[in-house]
Amino acid sequence: METPRGGLIQYETVKQLAIFGDNEITEENKNPFLEFPLRYWCPMPWLLDLAMGLSFSLHHTLDGIIIFTLPTVNTAIGHPHSRGLQRAAELLNTKLAIKAKVLWGGK
Repeated sequence: METPRGGLIQYETVKQLAIFGDNEITEENKNPFLEFPLRYWCPMPWLLDLAMGLSFSLHHTLDGIIIFTLPTVNTAIGHPHSRGLQRAAELLNTKLAIKAKVLWGGK
């Protein structure tokens, strides 16, 4: 959109706000206790669940236990690591706050 050199007048500002909304990015806070089981909710763990079920149904108990243990250990290691990365990203967002000067109604 082309903006006049003197900035937007109040009517134009209200109109733009109604069309485009606030000029901000909203971030949702995720529940860390819910994130852990959701790591199992994708196609690869489903395949491992199928393989584990087949192993137990064919009486290959050791194979089934190993198939269960590997993704569980992977999730137990990966979950705290991703939480730490998420906290680091949040810290960066607070440190990198963008400030801008704008003209509004010629002021």
